[in-house]
Amino acid sequence: MLLAITIAAAPFAAFAGPAEDKATARELAKEGIAAEQKGDCATAIDRLERAESLFHAPPHLQFLARCYGKVGRLVDATETWRRLTLEPLPANAPPAFKDAITEAKLELPKLEPRLGHLTLRAAQKYDGFAAEVDGKAWPTAALDVPRIIDPGKHVIRARAIGYKTSEESVDIGEGKSESVTLTLEAGTDPGGTPPVASSSSSSSSSSSAAPTASTSVAPTSSSTSDRPPTGSSPLKTAGFVTLSVGVAALAGGVVVGLIGTNKFNSLKADCAAPKSCRDASQRADEVDRLELTANILYATGGILAAAGLTMVLLAPSGKQSPPPVSLQFSPGPSGGHVSLTGSF
Repeated sequence: MLLAITIAAAPFAAFAGPAEDKATARELAKEGIAAEQKGDCATAIDRLERAESLFHAPPHLQFLARCYGKVGRLVDATETWRRLTLEPLPANAPPAFKDAITEAKLELPKLEPRLGHLTLRAAQKYDGFAAEVDGKAWPTAALDVPRIIDPGKHVIRARAIGYKTSEESVDIGEGKSESVTLTLEAGTDPGGTPPVASSSSSSSSSSSAAPTASTSVAPTSSSTSDRPPTGSSPLKTAGFVTLSVGVAALAGGVVVGLIGTNKFNSLKADCAAPKSCRDASQRADEVDRLELTANILYATGGILAAAGLTMVLLAPSGKQSPPPVSLQFSPGPSGGHVSLTGSF
């Protein structure tokens, strides 16, 4: 019989996909059907589920449904038989395929009355209420209504925000219905910790042709209450001096950059035509020198300003630690510009 079923399935397998899948599924089906006939449903279910996932054939479902029923998975068996009863077959379908559907039509009515039903209810409205049965989440839409379930013993767990996890068991006989009302006790589970909200932040940066530099300063985590308040510390004084020099250098860079920009624009206007200016080379060199000087002033000023700002922020004081500060400057081509941003 096993050989007949495998051969009969071959023409239909051609529509399932790649030849490799077809060949693999054929071997899996052979092993699964042989295991079912020996009573080894654990192996049969594994092999037949894999075979069916590679391509569909009614005999796969036929032997799967048989094993599902034997191991107590009556819901899976019922749904598998039902799927077979809805299977459309052409008139020239192999006899093994027709036999599978005929068996499904006979077995489905016998199996349906054996199914159990379970109704879960919450004793009151709990915030964040969730329930599971045998480790599987119970849909919220299925609360307060009978839900089909396999007969047998089941473990129910329920939880909610601010309440201990509740656990209880229920034993459902074949064709029987049970209802369980879940009551939760206020508190937390032993060793449990309250949920901590997670936060995430993202940042983006843009690139430009001009060189950029940035410095970020964050206060230390130590409490300012551990520091003695002082009117003005040497570190803060040095920081203000350094910051002033840095800002002056940045301002000088801006001035030099503007001069270089003006000279560059003048050079373009005066020497637009080829060989119209004898001193074009010298003037171009001067523009380059001004641009280099401006960039040096930007870089030096930025470093000094950042260092000075750091010293001012970290100097001992009787006030709370300030929020993080960010300093950013970017020299532009032919003179450029500078920007100083931060929160104080």
